[in-house]
Amino acid sequence: MRGYLTEENPQWQLAQRELASLRSQLLLAERDQPNKNAPGAEYLNRYRDFKYQETLFELMAKQYEMARLDEAREGAVIQVVDPAVVPEWKSKPKRAQIAVLTALASGFALLLFVFVRESLHKGKSDAESSGKLARIGSGFRRLYMGK
Repeated sequence: MRGYLTEENPQWQLAQRELASLRSQLLLAERDQPNKNAPGAEYLNRYRDFKYQETLFELMAKQYEMARLDEAREGAVIQVVDPAVVPEWKSKPKRAQIAVLTALASGFALLLFVFVRESLHKGKSDAESSGKLARIGSGFRRLYMGK
């Protein structure tokens, strides 16, 4: 109050009188306080500690309730910045193109397999082709088996 009031101000004088009366009451309370070794002193100390802890608990409970109300008032922490939009057409994977290419590749592999199998069957029935196939087979065996 000294920072913004002068000593002639009535509010300042009233505050000074209240301060003086509180100091005198404190002196009386200190004089009348029982001795620390008195039988009721321990009870008074424990009761004072209990009241102190109770006051702290009430203050913390109020702060907790206020924090919960503030959190509920604020809403969700996650905020959608840019919502998802369904595209006009799919970009990838192009399933139809993959299916067509797979069908063509398997058809070509099957056609190649049929031609090779047919030529092997015809080669076994012909004596000259059979000799050539045996020589080719033995060459592969030497190459891969090491004989």
